[in-house]
Amino acid sequence: MSDANWQPEGQWRAGGPEPHGNAHDPGFNPAPHPQAPQYGFQQPLNAGQIPPGSMIPVSPQEHQAEKSMASFSHWGAIFLSWLAGLIGLLAKPAQGGRYQEIHAKESLNFSIIMLIGYAINYMLTFMLIGFLTGLIQFGFDIYMRIKASGAAERGEMPTYWLPFRVLN
Repeated sequence: MSDANWQPEGQWRAGGPEPHGNAHDPGFNPAPHPQAPQYGFQQPLNAGQIPPGSMIPVSPQEHQAEKSMASFSHWGAIFLSWLAGLIGLLAKPAQGGRYQEIHAKESLNFSIIMLIGYAINYMLTFMLIGFLTGLIQFGFDIYMRIKASGAAERGEMPTYWLPFRVLN
């Protein structure tokens, strides 16, 4: 162990001095400070570009209104099916509203996929298995809606499992 790599704060250097190191050290090179995060979107985002569960920046002015409408797109679909996602998509403000739009599209995509599943389960009721698979799908539908609504309230992307997308 060499004392040349020991920092006064009690931490070892890995490949060079720490940015908060000693200014009298010949190898000291202060790193530029990172910029503070900016609110709003810098470029258009699509739902497929943002990993599920990641945070989406929302400006403080639009924060609560967009989060409420994005959350409605999910929990409202429990009672209104695909209409809640469509209402969330059509109620998007003229400027901004990208956060709300992403959540409404995800809710609408999931609603359409669930409708396809319910139609298949209806056909399977004639073979007496559709009732059981329909109950399982209904429970899964409610669970995913509540989970996505909570993500909307926290400012995250919805985490629906979608085998394909109807809307982009």
